[in-house]
Amino acid sequence: MQNTQPTMTNLTSEQVNTSNDRTEQILADMLQKQGWIPKPLKIMAKRPGIVETFMAYRNQIIEAGPLSQRERALVALTSAVALKSANCIPVWANHARNAGISEEEIIQTMLITSLISGVSPLQVAYTGLKEQS
Repeated sequence: MQNTQPTMTNLTSEQVNTSNDRTEQILADMLQKQGWIPKPLKIMAKRPGIVETFMAYRNQIIEAGPLSQRERALVALTSAVALKSANCIPVWANHARNAGISEEEIIQTMLITSLISGVSPLQVAYTGLKEQS
């Protein structure tokens, strides 16, 4: 079976420009919402179509499915803490707040995650939250 997906070598200049325009809009929206653009997206933006594909995939997982917005925010926050992602913790803590999750619930989520995954994620989580204050 032949691959019909566009590659860097068979994209037309119009496709590259359209892709670049969509990428720029996605990054501009993210900058406006979050105040910064994650480094992985900056790297993805160097290749046409990657940011759009990744964000479509991300949005299907994060914004759809049977979990409520609150549950999705807590799962994402838990994952960010467990992975010790200093950049993601404040982002997902803000998503949690926007979903109506209290500071006490956010702290409890971080404590449980740290208990299960070890104490070092708690230090990263604390630093990430402290920077938001």
